[in-house]
Amino acid sequence: MGDQRIVGACSRCGRCCHFAYWVYGKHRGDLEYWKQYASRYWKEIDYRPGIQVEPTTFASMIVIPAISCMSLDPGTNLCQLHGDAKPRDCRVFPYNMPLDLFAAIRFKDCGFRVE
Repeated sequence: MGDQRIVGACSRCGRCCHFAYWVYGKHRGDLEYWKQYASRYWKEIDYRPGIQVEPTTFASMIVIPAISCMSLDPGTNLCQLHGDAKPRDCRVFPYNMPLDLFAAIRFKDCGFRVE
């Protein structure tokens, strides 16, 4: 990715505050299992294709839009926590992610992008 970096600003889409979890596997096919598993319990899932994160490990993200962080105001898509009360991962998102990973899972309507 060379000199690329994450640029932009929060568009208040709220997608990063919905329930998301990482799944890992030794093969890309292992990730398909988790996609099917999540689909059995939730009608709508947003599956991010797997990428290789280590020589023998693939990772993927599954977002379940119906479940959001309890601190997200559903009317405004704004967090109700501010300053030090906001978890560290939330304060530094998306800068805490490797560029290739962010580029692979970028949320629709997110104001951040890789350039």
